[in-house]
Amino acid sequence: MLPLRKAVVDRAGHLRMGWWKGNEALKGKPLAPGKRTVALDASGRPGGYAIAYLGDTFNAGKGLVLEGSIRARPIDRDNAAAAGFVLLEGPRQAMAVQLGIGKPEGRESRIGRLKTPPDAPPAFASEDITGKGCATVTGIAPGREHSFRLLVRMDFFELYVDDLLMQTYRYRPGAGKVGFLVHNAAARFGELHAWEMALPGKPGSEEKAAGN
Repeated sequence: MLPLRKAVVDRAGHLRMGWWKGNEALKGKPLAPGKRTVALDASGRPGGYAIAYLGDTFNAGKGLVLEGSIRARPIDRDNAAAAGFVLLEGPRQAMAVQLGIGKPEGRESRIGRLKTPPDAPPAFASEDITGKGCATVTGIAPGREHSFRLLVRMDFFELYVDDLLMQTYRYRPGAGKVGFLVHNAAARFGELHAWEMALPGKPGSEEKAAGN
């Protein structure tokens, strides 16, 4: 089952799906993300991409909760800019979440496969697009710090930005590695914390749930 969501109504009267505090019970054993801060800059990089994976791996069957902050800015006014996340699926291929950087009325966020061949620039093939008119998160504002929550288990992942649902999507679990990317942008991912998921029926899960 997917995490429960909270109904959120914004100032314009739009209904959104958000993070429900009871889902804090999903945070089990603390994991070391390897780094607390990751800075990326795609200036001069092939294809306009810069990618960095966290050092430690996670068990897809047990699941992962990764939280932190993201602050990004475009570096090329002539091309769309994005920052986001990568989930390694296999050699030189990952599922990528690219959060568009810009004003809400003009930005789009895309999910798709990112291939990184050894003899060519990275190539992204979009599968899912959220933009103007969508009820979920369409991207992030340039220069503004946003919080994020990334949940991964089995072959599903779910992303929240500023506690609002961005998307739930499937991928092919690979080496158990998660990381960050920028495209035509520079970004800082900070305050990184990670936990193994505490699943129902596991020792201690009932006590944590009761505490929330």
